[in-house]
Amino acid sequence: MEVKVKTELIKPISEIRIEEENYETEKLLDMEETKNIIRIEMNTIEYPLLTKNKKIDINTGIKYIFNDKKNQFIEVIPALNSKIPHEFDKRIFHGLMSLLRDQKYNRKVYFYYKLLMEKSGIKYNGRTLKAVKESLNRLATTSYTFNNCFYYNPNANILNREIKTKMLSIDTVTFEEAIKVSNNLSEYFYHHKIKELIEVTFDEKIFDNIISKGFLYFNAADLQLIEYDIARSLYTMITKWRNKALYIKRYSSFLASRIPLSWKKENINKSVKSIIKAFDELKEKKLISGYHFEKNKKYENSYFEIFFEKGHNKNLFLTHKTGQEQLQISGTENLSKSKLKYTAEITSDKQKITLEEFNNLVIEQMKKTNNMNIKVKPTKEQTENYLLQEYEII
Repeated sequence: MEVKVKTELIKPISEIRIEEENYETEKLLDMEETKNIIRIEMNTIEYPLLTKNKKIDINTGIKYIFNDKKNQFIEVIPALNSKIPHEFDKRIFHGLMSLLRDQKYNRKVYFYYKLLMEKSGIKYNGRTLKAVKESLNRLATTSYTFNNCFYYNPNANILNREIKTKMLSIDTVTFEEAIKVSNNLSEYFYHHKIKELIEVTFDEKIFDNIISKGFLYFNAADLQLIEYDIARSLYTMITKWRNKALYIKRYSSFLASRIPLSWKKENINKSVKSIIKAFDELKEKKLISGYHFEKNKKYENSYFEIFFEKGHNKNLFLTHKTGQEQLQISGTENLSKSKLKYTAEITSDKQKITLEEFNNLVIEQMKKTNNMNIKVKPTKEQTENYLLQEYEII
């Protein structure tokens, strides 16, 4: 999808200024727990790291380009034979943020699946359990490349270099391993069927932002209440952009570029109507006090004025601009299988094979493990990752 948009006139930020407020750490932590407040990392607010394209294929990544020189961009690359994260995964990520808060902001969090689903606002059943497991795997295996656009709060600026990362990693721990971490984790083994806990370790730079003012506060219940994915994205973005102001104006083309929605001539009307639908829900849920849409003769030139009340600022304790607010996605590229190279962490002694040969190996390996006398059978994705330690796909 190629997106060409009209640039909204926003003055460049010459210096990023953090609005300091005096809040005691312990009081903030207490407020977070009692009011169901979670921290959302700045890059996950500003950028479409989780796609809204429900039809995207496996082995297909996306590149978001921010300038004509194409030297400021984000690449989102799925694991082999997998898809990139989508909107359902955002609910899981928000659930992880609740667990991170509950466990006092240690880089590693521990949980059983039902607990994560409760925190994510997802009902527990066989179908949703499978979806949550798949979601965690996508979040753990998708690779991100930020080129000249990753905001890092310890530097209080956008890093003008390439950052390659994943959001998190996953492991499992037994009861014996868990109580070595903390005796409090023993209560998670309340049922005899719970034999192990999931351990999630957050990426170092993303975690640094979460613990050092590279985040904004949001009410987890408010985010779960929003049904329309575009409304959820707009809500978090405009909350950051307005920086406590009770009024904000943005052109439709700018909003479409950031969601992102297509701005091809034949799709403009549909994209604008999607934004209108999103603001209608936010108004209905009282997350904004209202909005005004001005067509400005034609949709290409239209804009939105969004209004808030002082009550909407009750959770905005630490607000500041990051230098990302004026960025626009000027184009996107689908990175198909032929353009993707699954060569991370490859050593010279790996055997080179074709994708077809690799898929056959996966089938053979899964047949072997299914016949083994082991309690937990590895998934297809785990089998692929195991084989990638020995083989390189050419």
